[in-house]
Amino acid sequence: MKRLTNNLDHFSHLDDLGGKLCRRGPSPSASGRLASHHPELDRFLVGGLPLGTIVEIGSPIGRGGRRPLIAFIAAATRGLTTAVPHWVLWTYSKGQVYPPAWRAHGVDLSRVCFVRSGSPMELRPALLSPLFKIIVLDAPTQLSGDDLTFLAHHARLRGKLFILIRNYLLTPDGHSIWPKLRLNIWRSPREPGAYHLDVIRGLSPRQAVITMDPAGGEYVAR
Repeated sequence: MKRLTNNLDHFSHLDDLGGKLCRRGPSPSASGRLASHHPELDRFLVGGLPLGTIVEIGSPIGRGGRRPLIAFIAAATRGLTTAVPHWVLWTYSKGQVYPPAWRAHGVDLSRVCFVRSGSPMELRPALLSPLFKIIVLDAPTQLSGDDLTFLAHHARLRGKLFILIRNYLLTPDGHSIWPKLRLNIWRSPREPGAYHLDVIRGLSPRQAVITMDPAGGEYVAR
């Protein structure tokens, strides 16, 4: 597991490294989607999460909604559904990361960089680095509409996937226009290992309950 700081020289080094890695292999998926290697989840999302976009996920604190998302991170860092393994940048605003939970679900922690920051735009050099094709913004406290416009532009331009997690359930009347896909995810309070998914925008209206191994604990302690 890597920890980053806001040191711009360090991010410049990552940018150079990212350019070299990107020349070695193709983009994460020829289909234009990042798959999770979980058949139910990928089928529900018509192949996975769309690359070159912002995906917004509603996942209330304490309701376990990040578990399905970890499947995508595991698949990406291990190269299960991509041409080569990929690096992931995960920013979070509160709490601390609990690595054993991630490792228990197959995440290669050597390819995940965790940064604690409530204002992701202060990490702009890392957000734009070619090293990171997948960037998770976990419950940022400061992210404006102009910031989302900027991220959406660079997602399209560079083929990145920005996953924006909100600590509340999304509603159809939300004013966020830039995410291409918006969905809610939460764990069933009555069925161990059952997770509810509800698409708000980006696919035809759909809901599902999928089963996943819940073992491993919380991913970000809050």
